Amino acid sequence: APEYIRNACREAAVAEVEEVKGKLEELEQKVEGLMDGASSKTPHGTSPTTTDFVKKAALVELERKTEEICEATRKELNSSLREGMVTLEAGNADIHARLGEQEAKRGEMEAAITTLAKSMEASHKTLTASMAKLGQAMTEALPKKQA
Repeated sequence: APEYIRNACREAAVAEVEEVKGKLEELEQKVEGLMDGASSKTPHGTSPTTTDFVKKAALVELERKTEEICEATRKELNSSLREGMVTLEAGNADIHARLGEQEAKRGEMEAAITTLAKSMEASHKTLTASMAKLGQAMTEALPKKQA
């Protein structure tokens, strides 16, 4: 069970990372589009500071979006891990309870087997004694018939 939960958490993390990468690529394309659009729309006489400002603003926005996505991903992963740990703990508790039940049943079976063995031993002794008496009675009866 722990391996299954670890694998599920890994798969969820990989999926989240892929999603974040996809969103980052989208944002980078938007930023490139903004920069291309800004440079083509600006007249030749504009100072390079306008283009720099657009680039910096786009980068700031990209960093902000990236941080938002990363934070959301962290929260989702933490939540998923907590849920996985709760499930794991519940599974462990269930396993321990079942092991306790099995141990109790094993003890009961051992006691029953011991009782049965003692009973069989007593029956064997009784049967042996009865057979000895029967043999003795038969031995005693035979000479009387011949006489």
